[in-house]
Amino acid sequence: MLEKVTSLICHYERQVAIYREMLDVAREQQRLCIEANLAEEENLEKINLLLSKRQKQMDLIEENQSEVLVIKESLKISLGLEEISGEVLAGYISFSEIGKLLEAERKIINLLQQISTLDSKTQKLFQSGLDRLRRKIEKVQASKRANRAYNPAGQQREGFFIDRSK
Repeated sequence: MLEKVTSLICHYERQVAIYREMLDVAREQQRLCIEANLAEEENLEKINLLLSKRQKQMDLIEENQSEVLVIKESLKISLGLEEISGEVLAGYISFSEIGKLLEAERKIINLLQQISTLDSKTQKLFQSGLDRLRRKIEKVQASKRANRAYNPAGQQREGFFIDRSK
């Protein structure tokens, strides 16, 4: 049983490391949205690379979490419990191990909150950048329409071909 708890702690610590990397990516995404001009293809490529990196991290978390669920299920069966938590495990394992487990869970929750906050701000920044880009495109289109209105295309001076067979 102790090895299952140790394995659970290791999986949680791995999740903490992945979430820290994800937090770094979220910070970089926010920095790009603040500093970058979304009309430039290079900046869009950087954002896409960060999104791809983030997706890989989320896949790692999902894989890790499925392993955690297997370990928890095994612990529930071994101990005959309905739920596995630090408090429930306190009667079965040392205080030190409980502390490690609870600390890892606390770190994960804290990182998730930080990532969520950054994502919310980044989404607003990105939307604002898209709105600015949309307004620029609308101005260019309006300018083109005005140019065509004041400077119509030249009249065709060569002959016309009329097909009367149809």
